[in-house]
Amino acid sequence: MSMTSPTTEQTIPLRTGIYLYCIVDRSMIPQTLWKISGLCGQPLKIIHYRDISAVVSDVQGDRQRATRDNLLTHTLVLEKILEHQQLLPIRFGIMASCEEDIVNNILKEHYWNFHEILQGLKGKKELGVKVLWNQAAIIQEILGQDEQICHLRDSLAGQEEDSIYYEKIKLGKLVEAALQSKRAQLQSTIIEALAPLAIEYRENKLLSEAMVVNAAFLVPAENEPDFDQRLNELANKYDNTLRFKYTAVAPPYNFVNISICL
Repeated sequence: MSMTSPTTEQTIPLRTGIYLYCIVDRSMIPQTLWKISGLCGQPLKIIHYRDISAVVSDVQGDRQRATRDNLLTHTLVLEKILEHQQLLPIRFGIMASCEEDIVNNILKEHYWNFHEILQGLKGKKELGVKVLWNQAAIIQEILGQDEQICHLRDSLAGQEEDSIYYEKIKLGKLVEAALQSKRAQLQSTIIEALAPLAIEYRENKLLSEAMVVNAAFLVPAENEPDFDQRLNELANKYDNTLRFKYTAVAPPYNFVNISICL
């Protein structure tokens, strides 16, 4: 008779890593920061080097998946910290194996770059402006102003569809060209109105056909009330045709380019 020994399953614990969110000025860290939870509900920690600090939390495993919850948590941590102080955002997914790696390979290695950027961002905010248009209202405006389009449209009224096929294509192309011209004119008007109140601005890719402007402005704190007023004036001016979406507090992704490799 043969006997088999019972097998004992061994549970191998997951490695613990340190997840990075951002770099901040060490002297400006508020006590409220400790009430924010990071990924997996873990408390945030601060790792210092000279006058800068990394905001981190412990996590299980070698990497974190870019799930909706994880991405949202990463963003919320940055937004909460930004309510109290400026920061240099670190893209999602950057991890280190231990605190020594963060000090030596991130904070110490990039100290002067981080220090200079943080000093340059003091007293400034990234303000995001997205503008969407009511295309139907814009087309009606074009039809009321463009004589060539208006004349061609009227000349086709009441005619058989088969006999005006190419004329309708021409009309569509004229309307499309007029829309693109109108979009460019509105973009120029809005950017020129807001840019003088910013130190820098970035025009980003339009995310849909309905979008006219997708821009970020780096604005000194003392200019923010004037920026708000200028934006309200534009919204009132284009009340029937444009819709303005304003992000008053955002991590300065558009004005900070930090590459970290571990």
